[in-house]
Amino acid sequence: MQLVRAAESKRREVPTARSEDAAPSATGIDVRDVSKIFALGASEQTVALKPLSLTIRKGEFFSFIGPSGCGKTTLLRIIAGLTTPTTGGVFINGTQVTGPDSRIGMVFQKSTLLPWRTVLQNLLLPVEVTKSCSMQEARSRADRLLEMMGIAAFKNRSPDELSGGMQQRAAIARALITDPEILAMDEPFSALDEFTRERLNDELMGLQKSAQKTIIFVTHNISEAVFLSDRIGVMAPRPGRLDSIIEAQGFPAVRDASLRKKQEFFREVARARDAFDRLHL
Repeated sequence: MQLVRAAESKRREVPTARSEDAAPSATGIDVRDVSKIFALGASEQTVALKPLSLTIRKGEFFSFIGPSGCGKTTLLRIIAGLTTPTTGGVFINGTQVTGPDSRIGMVFQKSTLLPWRTVLQNLLLPVEVTKSCSMQEARSRADRLLEMMGIAAFKNRSPDELSGGMQQRAAIARALITDPEILAMDEPFSALDEFTRERLNDELMGLQKSAQKTIIFVTHNISEAVFLSDRIGVMAPRPGRLDSIIEAQGFPAVRDASLRKKQEFFREVARARDAFDRLHL
């Protein structure tokens, strides 16, 4: 993986600011001068994110890593339209995101499955709300997604009858039910054991390539980010800012579990850790 400093990149992949007159990218996700300030009472405020700009390419797997409080989840929520930026804006294929957006499916740290609904009923909920397709089509999609995620046999079970890994599989399937272009994932595997996490990483990698989705992924786990990502954004804390981007070098586009045993994987994890430690030690 190649390290690209945000302030020093000659290719301008991660500019610290952009001209307001520059046209948004016609494809992919364009984050333009986005910042976030939270009010703390009448006279105090905290800067969660300093202004930052970057472009995430269509079909890319882009991860953000950083310690708690560095603004990576805030940035993800802004991109997904769940949080309003203080300045700047987010554009998908040239069109500005102004709120929750049907082009984006969201997967949270916890599965957020409704306990009084079956797994299948949870998958159908976004379609019930958005009316994005007929319920007949939604059920057909749900069956395909449940099969893809390996939990078809549990579609009539309640969420509390599923393991943590199975609940997250159901949450990913629910996010895909409306066929969004983009998956925004906020530490979706952080509560799982390492074995289950790695197995779901493998499945997510296969899903991303077969479904040709853009995935934006937040994690604390450097090895996970290296395994999954085309590029990794390293976030610096207090206030949150994008310090650098680490770009994948020499990895195949479709990766499998064998990569974790190879010397080049350990080398790239070490490089990513060096970029992280330089900021956070």
